[in-house]
Amino acid sequence: MLVSVVIPLYNEEAGLEALSADVEIMRQSIAAIGHSVEVIFVDDGSNDGTTWNLSILFRTRQDVRVVAHKRNRGFGAALRSGIRNARGAVILACDGDRPYPPGDASLLVEAVQGPEDADVSTVSPWGSGGRADDVPGHRRLLSRGASLLYRLALGKRAGGLTCFTATYRGYKADVLRTVEFRSDDFLANAEILVRLLVDGRRAIEIPAALSNREMGTSKMRVARTIRRHLGLLWRIVTGGLDDWRPKGSGAPV
Repeated sequence: MLVSVVIPLYNEEAGLEALSADVEIMRQSIAAIGHSVEVIFVDDGSNDGTTWNLSILFRTRQDVRVVAHKRNRGFGAALRSGIRNARGAVILACDGDRPYPPGDASLLVEAVQGPEDADVSTVSPWGSGGRADDVPGHRRLLSRGASLLYRLALGKRAGGLTCFTATYRGYKADVLRTVEFRSDDFLANAEILVRLLVDGRRAIEIPAALSNREMGTSKMRVARTIRRHLGLLWRIVTGGLDDWRPKGSGAPV
C-alpha cells in the first residue's frame, strides 16, 4: 500500500535539513509495517528559498514531489493542494515545523489500516501518555482550552478526543476527500476533524510528545486564532457548518 505524506511549508528554509532527516524517519517507520511512501511538499508561496532548497535536497529522489503556490494562501489551502496531488490510500499530514515525533508515523498509519479501521488518526499531547514539556504556557493554554470547547460543543460525537488542533494526522484518503473543508489557514485542522466527527466517522487518538519549534519563526497570531476557533465553535453549536464560508487567515495552536 502507498502512503502519501503531505507537508505544507511556508518560509521553512532554515529547518529543511532537519525536516529531511525527519522525513527519512517517517519513511523507515512506515516501511517497517510493509508500506511504501511518497512525499509531497507544498511550498505555500515562500519567499526565503524554500522551493529551491527542496529541489537541491531531494533532487535524486523519485518519490518526492514539490507543489508550489505562487503566493501564500495558508496551511489549509496548501493541505488541499497536497490532497489533490496525493496518490496513496492513506494520507499522512504533518507540519513543516516538526512539532511531533516522526517515528509516530507508523502508529498513525496502522490506526487507519489495521484492525481498528479508523477513518482518521491524530496525535495528542493532552491525553494519558502525552507530553508537552517545553511548550510555552500560552500555547498549551490555547490548545487545551480550544479542545475542551470542541468537546463540549460536539458532546458524544467528540468520542473522547483530547486534542482538535494537532497537525500530525493519518487519514483514509477516500474518506478525507469527502470532506469539504473551507478554512485556508491552520483552522483547517480543527475543521476537518469536526466535520469527520459530525459525519459519524471514527477517530483514534495517539498520545504523543509535543515540542516547541527549534528553527524559524512561528506564524501564530493569538487573537486572530482565538476568533477563528470561536467562529467554528459557534457554527457547531448552531448547526451552521454547511453554509459556513470562513474568511481571513489564522495560525496554529
